[in-house]
Amino acid sequence: MARPRENDEQAMLRDTVRSMLGRIDALAEVRAGTGGQRGYTESNWAQFTEQLGAGGALIPEALGGLGLRFGDVCTILEETGAACYNGPFLASAVLTALVLLAADHDTTNDQRELAAGSFTGAVTTLHYGPDPDSWPTEVEATTAPDGSATLSGTATAVMQGIGADVLYVVAEDADGGTGIWAVDAAAAGHTMRALETLDLTRAHSEHTFDATPARPVLSPSTDRARLRNIAALATIALSAEQLGAAGHQFATTLDYARTRYQFGRAIGSFQTIKHRCVDMSIALEGATSVHHHARDAADARELTETLTSSDWAVIHAAALAGAWVSQTTIQIAHASLQIHGGIGMAWEHETHLYLRRAKATEHLFGTPTQHRKALLSLL
Repeated sequence: MARPRENDEQAMLRDTVRSMLGRIDALAEVRAGTGGQRGYTESNWAQFTEQLGAGGALIPEALGGLGLRFGDVCTILEETGAACYNGPFLASAVLTALVLLAADHDTTNDQRELAAGSFTGAVTTLHYGPDPDSWPTEVEATTAPDGSATLSGTATAVMQGIGADVLYVVAEDADGGTGIWAVDAAAAGHTMRALETLDLTRAHSEHTFDATPARPVLSPSTDRARLRNIAALATIALSAEQLGAAGHQFATTLDYARTRYQFGRAIGSFQTIKHRCVDMSIALEGATSVHHHARDAADARELTETLTSSDWAVIHAAALAGAWVSQTTIQIAHASLQIHGGIGMAWEHETHLYLRRAKATEHLFGTPTQHRKALLSLL
């Protein structure tokens, strides 16, 4: 599959990440269950943070990060998606960094520590898509006269919340505004439990807060503009991961169709399989174009500018990517399983793990239906 406009630096970055992911072998960790409730081992994530410095991929160089452009981070995400990576790159290095860069409070120390690999972060309730009117949350923030804040309520389906050192919690205040507060995982009144989900490659959890101390990161607002911007970029980032997974499955399915023989012929020579593979190829090319359109829209301005002021081109492109790429990934995952047959559901095979993740990520930052509604409201 041809990738539009990939420069030499991005190609080198892609090769480096692919080589590292090959050494980690995330799916072997998943099958062995060595990551426990958080779903990944310390050595797994340490390779990303220490050898590649990817924990601070989006953090400015002045604060110890790599200062990569958003499109370059999407290149990394394509490879983590292709490997079905189980570590917290999306949750910590991307989503947490987006929150910190969009903040209207001082997050300099958080950014430094994230870049240094001193902690991992997780973000709650970013799964309703870039629709400014769809930000329901069951967590309430109470601010005392002295400026201190506490959180009460429950945040569910938090991606890789177990294992995160700091939670960035989306919550509402008494005036109906929605903002983000930071909570240390060990803070008083915070409890968590692992959730059993369809996706076996990435852990999710539920977090309960009972007058838990928190510090403000993004001030509550009724227009939710910065939250919408974070969600839009998160959706584009997820589409990069989904695109990588879809490309990997297409390639491995083609290989299987060429080498699996029935009745003395490769199954890829049967017309039904040929048509299925062509459909996969066309869908993948379309998804690639849609994702790169969204990636280019995000890269048209500086990242902090996109996060802190409205950019309707990014909002529009993100909703399009959220609807299109998500469905394409599921389409290709289903087709891959059908062509592989029964072996695709065997525990030792990878096909069912990719299908599980595809179905789970469909709901991560908004379903295709929710993204289409967002597109309709924009039009």
